[in-house]
Amino acid sequence: MIEYRYRLLRLFEAIGEINGRKRLQKMFFIIQSLGYDLDLDYTYHNYGPYSSQLQAEVDFQIQEKLINEEFISNTYVYKLQDEGKQLLQKLYDNGLTGFSPNVPENVIEKLRSQETKFLELVSTIIYLRDFGFEGESLKGKVDDLKPHLMEYYPDALEFIDDLRQ
Repeated sequence: MIEYRYRLLRLFEAIGEINGRKRLQKMFFIIQSLGYDLDLDYTYHNYGPYSSQLQAEVDFQIQEKLINEEFISNTYVYKLQDEGKQLLQKLYDNGLTGFSPNVPENVIEKLRSQETKFLELVSTIIYLRDFGFEGESLKGKVDDLKPHLMEYYPDALEFIDDLRQ
């Protein structure tokens, strides 16, 4: 359990401030899809892939004052608290660094630079690909689920390819 907690805290540390629950879910899903083991299970919901497991862990870490959740301008803002930083340092000092996802800064920057709705589309495409959708069947399914985001579809495919390089 401590390894799991460490991974998530390290990601919060690396990402910095996350504005919105949807954004948090999409960023963590995309990072996991790139091969960084976060050990999270996802199902499909209205806004794309969603992990109740992730939300429960975030709620726990908020309760333990490791992560701060603040409601600002109609959105939840998350960031690592001093207690979370101190726990990370203790874990690091005790040699638990091998459990860190070590997501490259350029990947984090690419994700941070995108709007939440774009990350929603990207994560939906990745999720559907994991279930075998490709080519026209993928495009058709995305159009069924996210017609309001289809104008960004070509850019989302390019973004996914760019992330995987």
